[in-house]
Amino acid sequence: TLAEWTNCLGILCAMSAILLNQTNANKGGDKPKSISSLSEPDDFLLKLMNYLTSDFVSIREKVKRMLGGALSPEVYATFFRILYNHSKEKLFKSKSSDQVNFTPETILFVDQAISTIKIIMEGEHEEGELSLIADFEEIIFVLLKFVRQTTISENNLQIRHKLCSLLESVMERSTALSFSNENQFRTDLIENIMEWTSEFSTKDSNLPSDLSSADSRQLKKVIKDLDAQVMKTIAALLQGLTLHGKDDEAKSNLFSKFFTFFTRLLTRCKKNPSTVLTPQLPEATIQSLSYLVTANIEHGLEYFVTMGYHRDHETRSAFLKVLTNILKERSDFDSGETADKYYKLEELVMEGDLEVLLTLCDITPITEADIVAQLLVRFFESHEKTLDLLKAAIMQEVRKTESANTLFRRNSMATKLLAAYCKLIGRDYLRIALGPHLKEIMQNPPPCELDPSKLPPNEDLHQNQKNVLQMSERFLKDISASIPYCPGSFRIICEYLGRVVAEKFPG
Repeated sequence: TLAEWTNCLGILCAMSAILLNQTNANKGGDKPKSISSLSEPDDFLLKLMNYLTSDFVSIREKVKRMLGGALSPEVYATFFRILYNHSKEKLFKSKSSDQVNFTPETILFVDQAISTIKIIMEGEHEEGELSLIADFEEIIFVLLKFVRQTTISENNLQIRHKLCSLLESVMERSTALSFSNENQFRTDLIENIMEWTSEFSTKDSNLPSDLSSADSRQLKKVIKDLDAQVMKTIAALLQGLTLHGKDDEAKSNLFSKFFTFFTRLLTRCKKNPSTVLTPQLPEATIQSLSYLVTANIEHGLEYFVTMGYHRDHETRSAFLKVLTNILKERSDFDSGETADKYYKLEELVMEGDLEVLLTLCDITPITEADIVAQLLVRFFESHEKTLDLLKAAIMQEVRKTESANTLFRRNSMATKLLAAYCKLIGRDYLRIALGPHLKEIMQNPPPCELDPSKLPPNEDLHQNQKNVLQMSERFLKDISASIPYCPGSFRIICEYLGRVVAEKFPG
């Protein structure tokens, strides 16, 4: 039965390392007679690869699962070598030619090969097992070379989608894999797959003209999904990627190429939202821009800064979102080489009346406000300009507030910034002012229950009330006595806060 055959196949795949080790031993001249009938692992794996395109769906799916999930990691090097050679022979007119051999079988083989590698990438592996893979970059580029030349159809676009998803999985495991030149590998992949978006090969003018209305709608839906997946994959490829080139001009040109593509895509997301998958595509594009700028600030800052002064509001908004991501990625602006790379960006952030920062505060989602507030406070504190930041935020908050009853009572960036600053600067002051009394209470806590319905039988309500009053008075006295130790910046902020509020809400 198929189930028995599958079980036997799984056992053979799991034990394939034994066959490989025995074959290697045989090459040393000590071949035991008992295994003389065994074939080499190359033959076994090659037969399985042929089954990947079997006419029977159940067989080819079982083989794919076994190759991806049951194959012994010790055979990975052999498997990828055979997969590379078999792919070259099967997918192209000749091994030395780039002329693609398009048939239903070769397209199915590529689909199956991509899925098999993805299963391997996403499987659980012990340390060092994936590093055994050889010819990895070569097989990826063979599959890429084939896929990028496929015609535009729903099935072929789905294969592009799968290949992008595979590349995303590869980057999640990149530290466990061995690359001959990882940066060049990632850069080449980005330059290739960005061509698959609707900005290039899949734009409306390139779509088949003989499709029915229903088929056309379905194809455009697939293209939207592909756009989003391509950008997710590009973001994964760009994370931490330093662009390389023969000189600074070449690096700058490559940065400009990517940057222009991302900004053009963002513009379309805003002007023609019906043509893209939202919010996935704009979010992935913003993330890609963030990684690009963060890792290559010295080559691309001039391009990035222009976004902040663009006349289009949506472009400025995108700039601020990217800036937020950069602040999250980099909190070490004031250290060594990083300071030299980021000084222009620092000037932009801190220039004039902090308009850029105040706008950033306005568009920061409340779910990210705490993180951004902490980053901004640490950033400005390292430049001894935190008071300027807080005063600007206070002024903006007071101007926006229409009633004194709601002043500083909402979850705004102003309140988040003040809270972050107080935590950063006021920790030592709190220890001095309240620490001793708190330690006494923790070591010998007096009874303080004031709810008669919850009062324990052995406690007196009036005595508990006295205990609470005594503790409160003690805390107030400690706070009053601690005034000489209160940080001077706290006094400045409180004075400024009182003055600005009094001007807006006198009396």
